[in-house]
Amino acid sequence: MGIRFAKISVGLAIGMLAVTAFTGCASNDSCATGRTGSDCGAPATTAASTTPTNNGGTTNSTGTGITTGAPGAGGTSVIAPIIIDPTEISGQVVTVGLNNVIVISAGTTPVTSFTATVGEPTIGKFVPGKVDGSATFNPGIQPLAAGASTVTITNTDTGVSSLFDMIVTP
Repeated sequence: MGIRFAKISVGLAIGMLAVTAFTGCASNDSCATGRTGSDCGAPATTAASTTPTNNGGTTNSTGTGITTGAPGAGGTSVIAPIIIDPTEISGQVVTVGLNNVIVISAGTTPVTSFTATVGEPTIGKFVPGKVDGSATFNPGIQPLAAGASTVTITNTDTGVSSLFDMIVTP
């Protein structure tokens, strides 16, 4: 009876972890990496590093994914976004896979205070930041086709702009 109870308890604990993993966290929850958002995919509101990152622990600028779950057991491929700090990206080259995104880390600036212009609009488009109820979504650049383009990000609160080169790989 004691062993059966222990197995049930362990099974319930594993089930609760699985439910938590599949449902993500609410925007007011704190994720393990300090990110917030309805799917824990938005970057933390602290300054990002100088180098574009992906919050996945491995370099992911070409759009390769991270697999969750046991291999061969129906795991899901998850691609971590490339996160840039608009105050430090000027003059840099950011390589992003066609199936990935570039997230502009707003830091303490309101997410609605950014605009961006993609020099070649067939290569990528700006996605504005927004606040939707209790969820906050950072602005970003969505790749549309393989190629290269310049991108200009402007903070409308300060008028400061940053220019960088974006290379989208297939």
